[in-house]
Amino acid sequence: MKKLVLLVAVMAIATAARAQFSVGGTLGFNINSPSSSYMNNVTSVTTTHYATNAIEWFVAPKVMYGLYDNFKFGVKGGIGMLRNREYDYTIFTNPSDNPQKNKILRWQWAAGAFARFNVFTWDYFTMYVEGTLAFASTTGDSVYYIATNKRETTALPSVSQISFSVVPGVNYAFTDRFSLEATINVLGLAYSYTWIASTDPDGSERKFREHDYRMFNTNLNVPFNQGIFTLGVIYNLY
Repeated sequence: MKKLVLLVAVMAIATAARAQFSVGGTLGFNINSPSSSYMNNVTSVTTTHYATNAIEWFVAPKVMYGLYDNFKFGVKGGIGMLRNREYDYTIFTNPSDNPQKNKILRWQWAAGAFARFNVFTWDYFTMYVEGTLAFASTTGDSVYYIATNKRETTALPSVSQISFSVVPGVNYAFTDRFSLEATINVLGLAYSYTWIASTDPDGSERKFREHDYRMFNTNLNVPFNQGIFTLGVIYNLY
């Protein structure tokens, strides 16, 4: 029995010595600014131009552990922000009512576990596929303005989400310890289950649940994969 325990201990030490610990982080960034305009047919003098300016970013540190060169797994957490400004440039009879603006600010916290498999390696380049199981929570406020006057501040519904995503990525090793990488989110796929809790003006609570599946989309709508690309750095601790 003692010999068996000793053998298991030796194998564990040998495996740990061969393993590779890495730390790093990623930055996701996305900008979206669609706009539209039209002429009111009833009062042809009134023209409306509607524009949205959305900026989203997410920072996520991570820790990886790999038993083999082509397979690693780890955990990561992060914080992100979405700032969305909606403008309604309508020419009203009263100029003081122009323009209208709705500013939305959301904060998101997330944690997840991931696994990575290296598909192939050529020289300093490595192509991999990474799958992530994540939980995220989002809170925020909406502020409504007419001209420069602040009219109303409303707390946005609290949002919780469980998601799973699979995205390809590339890694370039500058040294044995330091490398840069990027996940190509637009070529990935994601599934999310979201539940939303809100409170009506009369104090009653409302809850919504929704499923979302996306593939080859510029917005996978999950944490850790914002925008078309997500950039990151990796430092090997071995």
